Amino acid sequence: EKAKMLKVASTEPIKLGLHFTTWSLSKLRDYYLNESIVKSISIESVRRLMKSEGMRIKKSKRFQYSNDKEFDKKNL
Repeated sequence: EKAKMLKVASTEPIKLGLHFTTWSLSKLRDYYLNESIVKSISIESVRRLMKSEGMRIKKSKRFQYSNDKEFDKKNL
């Protein structure tokens, strides 16, 4: 069970037929549950498992711009 979870976490989601390029803790948890790798698991347990093996989820560097012309004035 643990070995399969770690193997999934170290595999690119696209190679598993998924439509995203990086894992998040919640996406990993959902995959484990949907594929019946585990019966139940919390996001915190996924994080602990990854940490125990020296693995980390990369933080997204994406951000969005507001199309609101008044955004700068409102966001002070």
